[in-house]
This record gives sequence, C-alpha cells and structure tokens, in this order.
Amino acid sequence: MRKAFSETLTRLAVEDPHIAFITGDLGFQVFDEFEKRFGPRYINAGVAEAQMIYTAAGMASEGWKTVAYSIASFATARPFEQIRYCVAYPNLPVILVGAGRGYLYSTSGVSHHAADDLALMTALPNMTVVAPGDPGEIEQLLPQLFALGGPSYFTVGRFGEPSYEALEPAVLGKARLLREGEKIVIIGTGEIANEILKAHADLATEGINPCVYQMHTVKPLDTATLDSLSQRFDSMIIVEEHIPTGGLWSAVADWKVRSNNKCKLSRLGAPDKFALGNLKQAELRKRWGFDAEGIARECRELWQKGSKVASTVIQDSLLLDEDAFCNQMGCSVKDIPASCIRMLNDRKLKFRHISQQERDLHILQIVQRLDDLKKRPTAENQTVFQNGWHENYERSLSEGVSWESLKPKYIKPFQYTSYMGDFIAPETPDFVDELFSIVLTNAFEKYLGSIDNIYEFGCGTGRYLYMLSKIFPEKSLVGLDWTDASVNILGLMRQQGIKIEGNKFDMLNPESGFTLKPNSAVLTISSMEQLGGDYQPFLSYILAAKPRIVLHHEPIEEFYDTAKLLDHLAATYHRRRGYLSGYWPALQQLAAEGKVEILEAHRTNFGDPYHDGASIIAWRPKG
Repeated sequence: MRKAFSETLTRLAVEDPHIAFITGDLGFQVFDEFEKRFGPRYINAGVAEAQMIYTAAGMASEGWKTVAYSIASFATARPFEQIRYCVAYPNLPVILVGAGRGYLYSTSGVSHHAADDLALMTALPNMTVVAPGDPGEIEQLLPQLFALGGPSYFTVGRFGEPSYEALEPAVLGKARLLREGEKIVIIGTGEIANEILKAHADLATEGINPCVYQMHTVKPLDTATLDSLSQRFDSMIIVEEHIPTGGLWSAVADWKVRSNNKCKLSRLGAPDKFALGNLKQAELRKRWGFDAEGIARECRELWQKGSKVASTVIQDSLLLDEDAFCNQMGCSVKDIPASCIRMLNDRKLKFRHISQQERDLHILQIVQRLDDLKKRPTAENQTVFQNGWHENYERSLSEGVSWESLKPKYIKPFQYTSYMGDFIAPETPDFVDELFSIVLTNAFEKYLGSIDNIYEFGCGTGRYLYMLSKIFPEKSLVGLDWTDASVNILGLMRQQGIKIEGNKFDMLNPESGFTLKPNSAVLTISSMEQLGGDYQPFLSYILAAKPRIVLHHEPIEEFYDTAKLLDHLAATYHRRRGYLSGYWPALQQLAAEGKVEILEAHRTNFGDPYHDGASIIAWRPKG
C-alpha cells in the first residue's frame, strides 16, 4: 500500500505544484522518487512530530496542500494537541497519513500500536477519517482527499498487501460493495477487508453467502447505505482492528441508536486493553477472534440462528443468446455477423432479473447519488483522464499491449445494470464490458468493412482501436485524444506492428488543419459525452472534413422516454453529469436541410447502473 501511496502522491504532485510532503524521519527509499523530482517540496522534519504538524499547518495556511507522514501512533497520538489547534480548528487542507495503523507494528510494542487512531481523529471537528483496505483504494481515494480542501486522516499499510476486486469504485464518504450476498452483511474498515474476504471465500464452499462492504470512510459515516442495508438484512457484523471506542463500531452503534434501527449488530475486533507480549499481528487477530477464521465462525452462528433477508424472490439465471441480442438491438438473427454469434456463444453472458425489493433499493441508491452528483470542470476532467490513461500506458509498457492492459480502471463489475428498460443482476463478471464489445463488433462490421482509414476521436487508451486492429488488420487506424498518455499508448501499439498513428486533438477546439484521408470514417466511443452542450465546433469540423461515414457509440439524452420512471432517472443522471446534450436534434435538423444522411439511430438498451451507457448513431455528410 505504501508503494501505491507514494506513486499516487508523486503523480498528483506532477499535476499540482502546490502539493508538498513532510515526513517525521520516515519513508526512506519509499519516497525517493518524490524527493528527486520535487526537491524543496520534500521536507524531513526529523523525529519531531509536533514540529512536523506545525510546518504542515503553516504551509497550508499559505496555500500549500500538505501531507504529513509518520507511523500511525506517532502521526496521531504524539502531536494530538498540534493537530487539534493548528489543523482541525482552522480547518486547513492538511492530509495526515498514518503508516501501519492497528497492530501492523505489533512486535514493536505498545508505543507503535495504533488501535486507537480512528478514535483520536474522529473526535476532532472538521476531520475526515479514511482507512483504505488495499492499494486500489489508496489510488482512488487520495485524489479525492486533495479535492476536499479540509483536514483529513488517511491510513496506509506496509508493502505487498493484496488488491481485491470490488463491485463499486471507492468514493469518499460512500461505503463500497465488495461482495453481494444474503442474510448477513459484514462491514469492515481498513486492511481487515482482506481477512473478511478470506472468510467469505471459505464460507462460499459451505453454501453461506454473506454480503460484504468496505467502510473505508469512517467519518463522515455513510448512514444512507446503512439505512438501506438495514432494510435488507437482519444482522450486521462490524469488523475492525481497533478498540471498541471511537472506531467503526462506535460510529455504527451511534447510527443505530439515533435512527432507532432494529437491525442486530455484532462486533469483532480488538478489546478495550493494551496488546502486551509483542505478539505478531496475525496472532493478535486470532487471539481476539477477528481473523478470517473468527469472522467465518461468527457468520456460521448467525446463519444457523436463521437471520434472514426480508421476503425476496430470486430468479434463475438467464443466458443472453442471439435471440435476446437481436431483441435488444432491434434486428433479426440473419442481420448479425457470424463473429458476433461466436462471441455470444463463447462468452456465455449470464444474468438474472432482480426482485422488486432489490429494484426498489437500487432506485433509492440512484436517487441518493443524484443528490450529490455534479459535473466535473473541464480542467479537472483533463487531469483525471491524463492520469488514468497514464496508468494504462505504464501497464502496457511493462506487460505489453493487450485488451486487458488497455482496460480503464472505471470498467468494473456492477451489482445491477440497466437492460431493456429495467435493471438486471449480471452473473458474468465482465457482463457489461463483454456486451459492449459485441455491440461494437456488430457496428464495426456493418459500417466500416469498406473503409480504408478509421479515425477515432477521443480514443482514450486506444482499446477499441486495438479491437479494430484484430477485426481489420489491413486498415489504417488513427487515434486522437487530448492527452499525451493516449498518444504514447498508440506508439506502443505501433511498435507491436499495428498499423496505427496517434495525434493530440482537442474536440472542444478542433484543429481545422487536421485533414482526413480519402475513404475515411470518423468514430467516437463515449468521448462526445464529455462535450456536453459544446458539440458544435466538433460537428462543424466533421462536416468540413467530409468523411465517408460517421459512427457514434454515445449516450444520447433525447432517446430517453422521461414519462417512464427509470428513463427519467437516467436522463437526470445524464444531465447532472453534463453529458452530451442537443447533438441528436442538431443532426436531425441537418438531415431535414439535406446536409447529412442519417443511416441508423437507436438505443442499445443497456448500460451501467445509472443509465444506458451508449447508443448507436451512423450518418454521413452529403454534397
């Protein structure tokens, strides 16, 4: 986790010259790259944690975004007074980082134990408290803390902790679903998530399937998710490597009392005592019953007592076969290329229809998310994509370019997803990603077979150009994006023998001098969505460039029937995110004026948990 923290901090510091790092004589070698690249922005305060906090607070008051880093007990307990008066009280943007919280340094004695750090930090007004569980959560949550603009406490483990798959991204202040289940929900915080997942895997062999959530943000607590879970489950197990007071257990117990909730709570964690004897962390977890074995034992007992979810009918699995695909796409089997039928047969995309209770809870989660949703500023958007595509570049550089190395991190399994005007529960892990690739293969073979040159604008990681290179290896491919990382990835593809070029291109401010070769196609895949209502410059560019065909795979607001509840929610989500708006009516007007010919326009009738991910529009300029 420390490597993930160091690399993420370094990457963010490249983009933001106001980020500075202060250490209490700790982290040698781990932060060598940061010190090498940023020099004066790396400060070693020595074994003087109070002075470290004074320095961080002083710099923050002058506009710096400071990170103060030490062993968790030294970062919280030793300079508590300075944190209270110099950071929390003036509400300064200082990120306190505690390395090795809980009993990670268990053999070093009580001075190094930090099973009370959450209690100390949650007691302070203005303080956000976050305990990520794996390197992925470090990478996702640290940028969000910098954007917070206030004081926060952030914990990191050591080295080599495993990463885990999750069904949701890590969002500050939001509990994260790791595993869906029934009867019991287990909620953990910090690295104990790995013990919970071990227990979950062991229990699965016995037919016991608890739900698992990671409550990485302890303050502010995600009470909305707790409210929702309490309607589905009779029992919650809270697991924490912390004393009973002031940690996750205290926060959840406070929620239960304040909300007068009847859900049964049980706790697994450290007792209210010092850990004497210098035992190893694993030995302490086992002694006090919150290792994987202890967690599994508690689940078995609750399961046998008959704790159950409220009446729910779970449907059998269904297979998305060629008939279902044709129904989705509004075509007949004879219209589907043989390659798509093979993909459907090979990938065996399974799903089930969800119960009314599941549907209602999911709709509630959508409404709750809509309350907090806002459009990301363009400059921030560019930074997010540059950082994201750079991660794919580094992965492709080390592993070689492949379909998986080019997969953006935001493509993850979903618990529920939109499909045919309702929600389903995918049972194939990459259901949405796989179905997107089949839909695109169908469109590519339908419209691009006779084209010589394909230009993808806003190509991102180049993943779909890589896909095109497998379908049409003889065609000339060009990827265009506003980030250097995209161009670098395409350069790696070219080194692997793919017939491809990469160029920088800003779709908001198109370069009119960039011309297309004869017999070319313009392709956009979930890139025009970022233009919002500012599509006109790019549309004018396309009309002037006169490609033979234009193929879009984009979310189209106007395709929703807002008289229907789910379409109304999807359209609201679309607008709150600032996605493409007004483009389809503009194309229709151009068609009415005889300037373009629209070949196809329809919804693909599936997407992510919030809306239809993309629709198909094919058109060409006339004259």
